[in-house]
Amino acid sequence: MSGTKDESSVEDTWVVYRFKLALFAPEATPWHVMGPVGSFIENTIKTDPERVQQMPLRILGIHTLETVIAFFITLYKGISGAARLKWLLQTLVFGVFSLVPLIMFTPAKDRKLK
Repeated sequence: MSGTKDESSVEDTWVVYRFKLALFAPEATPWHVMGPVGSFIENTIKTDPERVQQMPLRILGIHTLETVIAFFITLYKGISGAARLKWLLQTLVFGVFSLVPLIMFTPAKDRKLK
């Protein structure tokens, strides 16, 4: 057994810690490993730390706006109850990746039995 699964999980953990380190200790982060994206992130963190600190609030605001849009879409499509709540929570967490399927969703029409 080569143990590639263990090596992969260790490498994934290393990447997560490097990105956390980038925020708290940008001078200790090896930006050259990330290529052009690394130099962009380094420049943003070093020149405009206020913007980086505001990112979580901006992301939350955008997801909240998407959830409000999802509410009106579910209202328009006649989705209610637990299904509406699930769509709204899913949109709050996943954002546009949940909003697009909701827009494309067509609810089943009630069939009248004769």
